[in-house]
Amino acid sequence: MKKKIIKIIVLLLVFVGGVILFSSLMNHDTTENTADLENPTLPVLCIDLNGKKVDRLYGYTQAMQADFMRDTLVPLTTNREITVSMKTYDAPVDNVTYEVSTCDGKTVVENAKVGNFKEDGEYQTATFSLEQPILMNQEYSLKFTLTIGQREVYYYTRLIQRAAININEYVDFVYNFYEKCTNKEGAADLNNYIEPDETVTNSSFTSVNIHSSFEQITWGSLKPQIYRKAVPTIREINESTGSISLDYMISAVNDEGQTELYHVTEFYRMRYYQSKVLLLDFERQAVQVFEGAKGVIANSRVNLGVAKKTVQYKTNKNADIVAFVQNGDLWSYNSSADKISRAYSMRSLEEGDERDDYLGHDIKIIRVEESGDIDFVVYGYMNKDIHEGKVGISLCHYNSERNSVEEKVFIPYTKSFEFLAQDLAKLSYVNENNMLYLYLENKVYKVNLDDFTSEVILDSIDPDCFVVSTSQSKVAWMNEMSEYASTNITVMDLELEQTRGIVAADGTKIKALGFINDDFIYGVANDVDIVSDAVGNITYAMSKMEIEAFDGTLVKEYLAEGAWISQVNIQEGLIELLRVTWDGSAYVEAPTDNIMNNRQSTDDTVSVKTISSSRQGTQVALLFSKTLTNHNPLVSLAKMQVHDTATDLDINLPEQSTDDSYYVYAKGRLDGIYTKPAEAVQRADEQVGVVLNRSQQYVWERGNVVSKINLLNDDILPAFLTGTIDESALQQAVGDTARVMNLTGCTLDEVLYQVSQGRAVVARLADGTCKVIVGYDKYNTLQYVQDTGEHQYFGINDSKAMFEAGGNVFVSYVEALPVQ
Repeated sequence: MKKKIIKIIVLLLVFVGGVILFSSLMNHDTTENTADLENPTLPVLCIDLNGKKVDRLYGYTQAMQADFMRDTLVPLTTNREITVSMKTYDAPVDNVTYEVSTCDGKTVVENAKVGNFKEDGEYQTATFSLEQPILMNQEYSLKFTLTIGQREVYYYTRLIQRAAININEYVDFVYNFYEKCTNKEGAADLNNYIEPDETVTNSSFTSVNIHSSFEQITWGSLKPQIYRKAVPTIREINESTGSISLDYMISAVNDEGQTELYHVTEFYRMRYYQSKVLLLDFERQAVQVFEGAKGVIANSRVNLGVAKKTVQYKTNKNADIVAFVQNGDLWSYNSSADKISRAYSMRSLEEGDERDDYLGHDIKIIRVEESGDIDFVVYGYMNKDIHEGKVGISLCHYNSERNSVEEKVFIPYTKSFEFLAQDLAKLSYVNENNMLYLYLENKVYKVNLDDFTSEVILDSIDPDCFVVSTSQSKVAWMNEMSEYASTNITVMDLELEQTRGIVAADGTKIKALGFINDDFIYGVANDVDIVSDAVGNITYAMSKMEIEAFDGTLVKEYLAEGAWISQVNIQEGLIELLRVTWDGSAYVEAPTDNIMNNRQSTDDTVSVKTISSSRQGTQVALLFSKTLTNHNPLVSLAKMQVHDTATDLDINLPEQSTDDSYYVYAKGRLDGIYTKPAEAVQRADEQVGVVLNRSQQYVWERGNVVSKINLLNDDILPAFLTGTIDESALQQAVGDTARVMNLTGCTLDEVLYQVSQGRAVVARLADGTCKVIVGYDKYNTLQYVQDTGEHQYFGINDSKAMFEAGGNVFVSYVEALPVQ
């Protein structure tokens, strides 16, 4: 008996020891090798305008391409004086210098040290003046460099010197407006600036604008308090208008006494007229910070609170796990395990500061496994931890069992987050073989995540010749990279890592149009049906459209009987076909046709649903088709696995050098990148924005035109007075002195901006002859008479009708940057 007792005790001791050892090993694996993201360490800069802080600048620990850093703008007066404020957050700053360069970043205008910083509350402030004169109405890049111990930290903004810009009045107005919105009783005078429209739905705090009601603009029944104050960001400024955006945090208390946080962005466009500010446009978006608090699971849904309906989410195949992105955070809800996890966040676990609030990054979910593991990409500005101050792409894997995140690779990038987002929206995909595919700088990169090697699998991409499926698992491109002259197309399955080719029949061309249900869509045009006009505008009239599976199986064929397909718009569940007919001399528009997508997936068991309350208005939820029984799941915060070695991988990204890109900025952000200037101008006009070219010159600005102008013949490029409208001939004639722009499709009002900037515009008439617009006033255009050199008046309405009859075919130019 005694031996049995001793044996049992020994077995118990062995068991307990084994448990302790196993637990120790597990804790070592999951705790000692994981940690929270380290807090931010870099100082923050601001510009001081007349005692008010504007243009908050965040630090970069890598040198960036200054000409692509356009988040903020510093307006200068004639004394060229700048006041900079620095919030060090206890970082030991040893030295501060500045550098001014041309807007294309190629020429340094001046650089010097900034000294004599003085205490200014929580800031240190200094004032300096530029020694070298700069050109009026021309942007420059401004870089501050802080030396902190052994490293340098860079801060980027833009400079512009313009007359009579009223920036102080605009800044005062914005500060006053946003503060009064949270004080309904003292906000009555805001009614003088807004334009309420009864047709506008006043139900969502994610979509408030100048036409919303006074009640909605002053936050309805939410009763918020300003949690983190705004610092205005100057986006654009000219003699006519100014655009400023705000980024701040508010808090509100819900019915259960819990404090909610909301991230708010606002955009203001203003004009100064007769000694007061007129509000031309106002937009606000508030998104609630999701925290997984009690009550977020109810009625078989995950309540995200005040959020955008376009929430990004993915599920596993069984649809009991959903991953979603909110405010730059990645969350996962596992209904089977009754667990909700914050898989990734750059937000501080404590109160944090302005650096935690900066959403210069986003997250893209690649896939959700049945185990709950998630592959995802974090891209943009990294505001903390080992990559603090860098812009790049971080490919990560969330391990659900360990509740930890491992970074697989980090790829640095030297443009702003907005440009990176434009590229990764096209393609960022990881297949089951651990191969990462990225679209960057008009190239497709393949990165092997096992051995950290990379290669370019497609180079020199024309964006108009490259298409990607919605799942991003399939891509296709026209081999010749010619939108209108391709005879070969390659389709690639990135999951299978296989390709197949499509070859045009003799006498035809083929064009990649897109994907639907991962099936490839392309058009076929007979050579004789592809027509070019005198300017070089091409009508690509397709006789048929084909939809094929990856193996080449024909899914659908559309024959354009009695008409031709000129353009295809692919939407969810629908293919819209824009069509034309031939009238004997030119193509004319014909009624559109549609193809319905009858193969849409029907097995989605998580969907987006909106709910509402009197206090928060419209809210967004993820609705499960399955009944959720647990309404109080365990909430956990994932940690990062700590690597002994860096995961940085430099794939030698080139600096983009093409002269053919046009950038549309609107409502305080990069709206789009275009290869055709006319499309860029039309988009900017629609969004009330601006267009810049690769050299960062203004190509077009909404509203910034003089009331009248009459150009001198000697100030016009001689080639544009010849009356020719051939784009190629004009470009050859002007050489490197200017960049010719085909503005076909723009309106007369849109092209008069070029005349306002001192550039002639050639316009085609219905009979094929041309007119040269050299001036205008309120009632007329001024057109150059070739025989005499005189300028002849034509009524503005007659001019519009005349140019519309000619198809609104316009050609103008932008001068090359002057050498400094």
